[in-house]
Amino acid sequence: MKLKEHQYHGIEKLLPKQRGNIKIDNRNMLNALLYWCKNGCSWRDLPSEFGNWHVIVN
Repeated sequence: MKLKEHQYHGIEKLLPKQRGNIKIDNRNMLNALLYWCKNGCSWRDLPSEFGNWHVIVN
């Protein structure tokens, strides 16, 4: 499950603005979180399309 463009734009204003040295955008983080919840996998088992799991967890 991934957020579609119109779904993300509906909640984008509710998310905090990114500041500093951020390596992942909010949409990708939410997609990784949805994948993690749906599949019940560990963070380390996330597909590489979401980026390095260290970046997502921190």
